[in-house]
Amino acid sequence: MKKILFILLILIFKSSFLFSQENFIEKIRRRPQFDKSFSYGIIPVPYSIPGLGEGLGVGISINNVYESELDIKSLGIFGDVEGFALGITDFYIIPERFFLNFGASYINKASFLINSSRGMKGNEDPDDFNSAELSKSSGAGVDATLTFFQRMLDFNLSLYSTNANIKSIRDKDGNILINTEGSDNDREHILGGGFLFDLTDDKNDPRVGFRFSISANMPLDVDSNDVKSYVVDINSTAYVPVLSQSTVVFNYFHSDSHVTRKGDTDRDNIIDNYYLNVTPGDTEAEAARDEFVDNVVAENSYGSASSLGGLSRLRSFTSMRFRGAHTRFAGVEFRWNLTDEKTPFNILFMKDIRTSFQIAFFHEAGTIADHESDLYDEIKHSTGIGIRMVVNSGFVYRLDVATGSEGTELSMFFDYPWTFF
Repeated sequence: MKKILFILLILIFKSSFLFSQENFIEKIRRRPQFDKSFSYGIIPVPYSIPGLGEGLGVGISINNVYESELDIKSLGIFGDVEGFALGITDFYIIPERFFLNFGASYINKASFLINSSRGMKGNEDPDDFNSAELSKSSGAGVDATLTFFQRMLDFNLSLYSTNANIKSIRDKDGNILINTEGSDNDREHILGGGFLFDLTDDKNDPRVGFRFSISANMPLDVDSNDVKSYVVDINSTAYVPVLSQSTVVFNYFHSDSHVTRKGDTDRDNIIDNYYLNVTPGDTEAEAARDEFVDNVVAENSYGSASSLGGLSRLRSFTSMRFRGAHTRFAGVEFRWNLTDEKTPFNILFMKDIRTSFQIAFFHEAGTIADHESDLYDEIKHSTGIGIRMVVNSGFVYRLDVATGSEGTELSMFFDYPWTFF
């Protein structure tokens, strides 16, 4: 933690010197960062999230309302995951300086695949994974951002809450192994904060420069049976221009869980708290119960850093495929910009400005462990190709196909990788 604070102080010192130079911001940013061009969209939203499933949704987005920065977004999805979300973003209290974001979501149906062990080990065939079925889950939050120098320096503070419950554990064929519906909902209130240093030519679609961020989150009001910890994430990305308008992107991500109080590791207590009662002699159900308890014991002992697998890092693996207390990740991506333009479009249900269309080629490597000394004992890789359309409102419509040691996964989402989750 002392090293992180030292790096942060150096960055603030150097950035204050750079920003004091005449016309520095205008020389770095290739376009204004507070565009108030009105746009809207009512669009079908097909989704494919490794380990969670596929389906279709409807998204409604109204951007830069009344020529302000205020955006209103809503999303309803159906299929393997069902629910809706609402967001109000870029609500500026002080123009171009201080703004709030609000969000809420409700999930009526969802399930995710369960890796039977922590770290990089475990069953390597996703078709054989058990799955955890969620009952009705919800979340809501607010974050505040103080920004300077055309979004080159951001300071962020957030508070959000979640309410979720694992309803059952099912085998690969969908049969219930463990019914946990009687257990209490898992409620969390999480305080987060962070710092972003963004020395790139554009916040939404960077082509050249460097970006560095530190963020931390800490659950509040932690139950006495659960681990008390906080997670610190460090994310650094370099953008190197190539050809006439394309970019090679290098990313390094570093996440650690810091435990301040261990949770309950008594296996019998965990079985009672989660209502993990199974029929004696049912070996498959007993194995699923023991795997579940193993994961809770590890979580209560070491906490969990940011996971690998899914939409953003190690895209050929299912979501949250690899979990542990320490995470290291590196990736490289060539973004071949086929167009570099500002092309307005206004069709029946969508109005915006297309700024670029890309083909991307990427390779990723990552490792995760409960003990730092075990990092790099095993490293997993993902390689793939994707297409993206970038629009002026900030959306990046992304389709990726990635392959690795556990097969091939298709991802569809609305942002660049390596910037979230």
